[in-house]
Amino acid sequence: KLEPIVQPRLDIDAIEIPENGPMSFEMDVEVRPQFDLPNYRGLKVKRPMAELSDKDVDEHLNRFLEGRGTIVPKLEGNVEIGDYLTADLTFLGPDGKPLGELKEALIRLHSELRFQNGTITGIGAALEGASRGETREVLAKLGSAVENPELRGATIRVQIKINDLKRVRHPELNEAFFDSIGIDTREDLRQAVHDTLKRKIKSEQRQALRGQIVEQLLRQTPFDLPTDLVNREERSTIQRLVAQLKQGGTTDKEIRASEAQIR
Repeated sequence: KLEPIVQPRLDIDAIEIPENGPMSFEMDVEVRPQFDLPNYRGLKVKRPMAELSDKDVDEHLNRFLEGRGTIVPKLEGNVEIGDYLTADLTFLGPDGKPLGELKEALIRLHSELRFQNGTITGIGAALEGASRGETREVLAKLGSAVENPELRGATIRVQIKINDLKRVRHPELNEAFFDSIGIDTREDLRQAVHDTLKRKIKSEQRQALRGQIVEQLLRQTPFDLPTDLVNREERSTIQRLVAQLKQGGTTDKEIRASEAQIR
């Protein structure tokens, strides 16, 4: 009647095979925790509500078309949210001296920019309306993985010089494009986006309800988790976080510096 959750630990070398009769041996195995069934009836949860508007459909349709568009030079006009900027970034320390530079960086302008060791909030508002060749200054919040301990968590100034502008050109909505995505008309495409958003809202509602139910049941049901199970989950989570950091450009040295925070 055991309910093992992992392979048992068995010391093969410790087993003694008798000349005759039954053989006995010991093994350790982690089993599913035992607990009393909590009261699962009459739980109260809040269903999150969301109204799907035409604006929502337009925004997601625009994102869909952007994903299939091409980046082309922006020959007229100044910086707008959603533009691609080629820019030089100069990071200034508290004393005003340069900490480092990033030349010819390609940036998609949104309200916030995250880089390897920090975040620039409000960059969209700060750069909107700027022109080629113009330099503007923003504030950046450094993270805890910065090599210099004195700069960890510090707010510094960043000078951004805009060298060039590009924009996304949507694909032409012609028969060839509709054939490539298996849609007949623009109206059908819009309806498909609308239906996708409705399914997404329903899925998010189900997830929110399930999360509330699980949280209530866990509060009613204290039990100890097997130690080895927790340790294995910790190791796999650390490996996943480290892989994500490396994929984002974090070096091995920086990862070692933030090992305690990751753990």
